[in-house]
Amino acid sequence: MTGHLLVYGILTHEMTRKMTAPLGTTLPRVLLLLTLGFGLSACDQNTQDSNTPTKESNITPPITLAEPALAEALQHYQHAKTHALRAISSCMEELSTDIEHFLASPTQPLLNKNQQALQHCLDLYIPIHTLVRSNSNQALQALITPLITSVYSTPILPGYVDYLLQYPNSGIVNDITLALSEQSLRDQQGLTDNGEVSIGFEVIAFILMGEQRYNQSLAPRPAIDFEEPHANRRRQYLTFAVSLLRQDLMELQALLESAAVRIPQGDQQTAHLTGQDNNALEQSIALQTTRNILNTMLVNIEQQSLDSLSMGYWELLRYSEPHSETIERNNGNNTGSTLASYLKWPQETPDLSREAFTAQLKASLQRLQ
Repeated sequence: MTGHLLVYGILTHEMTRKMTAPLGTTLPRVLLLLTLGFGLSACDQNTQDSNTPTKESNITPPITLAEPALAEALQHYQHAKTHALRAISSCMEELSTDIEHFLASPTQPLLNKNQQALQHCLDLYIPIHTLVRSNSNQALQALITPLITSVYSTPILPGYVDYLLQYPNSGIVNDITLALSEQSLRDQQGLTDNGEVSIGFEVIAFILMGEQRYNQSLAPRPAIDFEEPHANRRRQYLTFAVSLLRQDLMELQALLESAAVRIPQGDQQTAHLTGQDNNALEQSIALQTTRNILNTMLVNIEQQSLDSLSMGYWELLRYSEPHSETIERNNGNNTGSTLASYLKWPQETPDLSREAFTAQLKASLQRLQ
């Protein structure tokens, strides 16, 4: 303000003098003083602005929390996978016992029984395999990928494992330079090529079934292929392979269960799915997670002609934990929501044919858009 009065006084004085001063000297001086006046005005304005509190521009938008029914449904789904893996481990434990009985006295009926039992365990596992390998948590996926590769890899090079009709001396079974052990079999996995699969479900299936596994027109593998003493290496290979598969299934189960309590910081999706931080889960994340699950199911059903897929997926969608466990985890509030109920699927077993199940998945995805 003082600056403005000073300039005003000077301007008044100079304007009085201009009547007597020559025009050529008066005009530049007046222009200079006007410029100084505007400069002071701007300076005062800047001083005032600098003392004015600034408003924050980066305001965090409010979070829309996930619907309780959807949050619980996804939590049930997370636990459904570990529940399924426990069932698969139990299936393999029974098969291991049956194989021991078979090796003690190889007969064709017992061999056929073991072949069917293994296929049953594999049918239980494949739906889990397709979903676990598409996990969006990169840190968790880095740990899971080697395990699921050991558990189930396909296609395999059959001649890398055992003999073929055209190559009767091929495979690890017939390579006497390789000492058989659990570690040596792990070391042979993918040694020089991805098709060089030495452990897992598909290897056990080929040892039990031979080439009929891939060509039903061929004769079934005879039980004599497992009789001592000429089949000792095949017997050892089968025993080691079953043991390794059981170990890997239990490790995979433990890994998924431990992920429920060890959550990477900032991984909001995993935090929700494991029930550790439901309050931090946004509705948009919950919906995207659900869409990812359904899309994965849809893609695999369309790509693979496996009757076991839709049945396995349905069991995961409808899974609800035992009543007491649900109440404890939800502090007594048991809404009983599953993905099947949230998506408004039939409460009774729906049509699980490939076409009907695909249509059901597409309809659910459309409603979630």
